[in-house]
Amino acid sequence: MTAEVYVPGPMEGFEWVTFEGPTYDLLADGAGQALAASWPTPRARLVSVDNGRPLSRAVMPWLGEHVIVLRDEAIETVGPVIAPYGELLGLRCHGAELVLFRSLTLVDALDEQRPEVVRFASGAIMSLERTVLRRNRVRGVGGFQLSEDPRGPMYLPGALVHRLMGSNLTNGTAFAPVPLS
Repeated sequence: MTAEVYVPGPMEGFEWVTFEGPTYDLLADGAGQALAASWPTPRARLVSVDNGRPLSRAVMPWLGEHVIVLRDEAIETVGPVIAPYGELLGLRCHGAELVLFRSLTLVDALDEQRPEVVRFASGAIMSLERTVLRRNRVRGVGGFQLSEDPRGPMYLPGALVHRLMGSNLTNGTAFAPVPLS
């Protein structure tokens, strides 16, 4: 089965981003909802040294699998390519212009017969050890998160990932295929 859906992941040795403040909760609690009108433009920090080791400059510095961060030149080139799949939100960062891309679409696509799901006592998903998506639920869908796991990773269609990779402006973020059933 060929992969048609990808999940973002970090690239070793490149800069990454952290938030200053509770921004992750704002993003997670707002899954599936547009935040642009009330977005507080939070502070972010580029981490360019890790355990005393300098990191390479990233055009897409890693923040987490639930979003993609674009830096300076990627904003103009990659921003218009991914904007139709969600929203671009500004970040305040000393020394760099950064925007965050997040999907607004929630899709019921988890094939619960095949992945390894760890659940809280309430039944809510704690983590997906191995994700398998139902092909018929993701066909033709742009960027999305799972309605079963709205705080979890963002998934991107293969056509979009190939366009991003073709831009040569993706260093800092890699894309891993997700199995489909």
